[in-house]
Amino acid sequence: MDALRIDRNLELISNFFAMDNPASTFNRVLRDLMETCPGGVIVGGMAVSFYVKDARTTVDVDIVLAAGAPRTRDFSNRFEALAGKPLSVRHKDTGIEVDVLSPLNPIMNDALVRAASKRFRVILRAGIAVRVAEPDMIIALKLRRAMNPTPKGFIDRGDILNILTDNPELDVTSLKRLLPEQEFDFLSDLLVYREKLLSGELHD
Repeated sequence: MDALRIDRNLELISNFFAMDNPASTFNRVLRDLMETCPGGVIVGGMAVSFYVKDARTTVDVDIVLAAGAPRTRDFSNRFEALAGKPLSVRHKDTGIEVDVLSPLNPIMNDALVRAASKRFRVILRAGIAVRVAEPDMIIALKLRRAMNPTPKGFIDRGDILNILTDNPELDVTSLKRLLPEQEFDFLSDLLVYREKLLSGELHD
């Protein structure tokens, strides 16, 4: 990794932790997304950070947009298209990439995307009212990749376990009707693993 990329990543991490500063990099992205995508809901690593105790960093932002969700005229002034990435945009002010999840994405579970766009909490961060997906929706959107033994898959698996551990009251049984059987079975296995961790039967 070259020095410029290392410096850029360190800058992103530093800005991520400045959660109470409205002018921090990620807060500027969140502000512009909330203002220009009134139906948008934050998911992915950024959303995880709202529900877990340990810091969770990321280098991009994921947002769910239901089919037909409006974007204001100002959207194109603040975000630009990315060549070769039809489902992503770049925030002009900060250079942060935003991945847009919608039912138009052929690899997404349509019913799940629609559910995530409707099930969210409005959480204040640095004076910005951020629409953040409910924790069970974040888990559901991460499950498919979490099943794969890849670096990103293991990150998603860790995110799911952290959400489950830090939100013990969370009921995920309603996800059974939205998820393929294999994904829900994998989630059930993660719940068993969490219980073993909490009981001290396993060491993380």
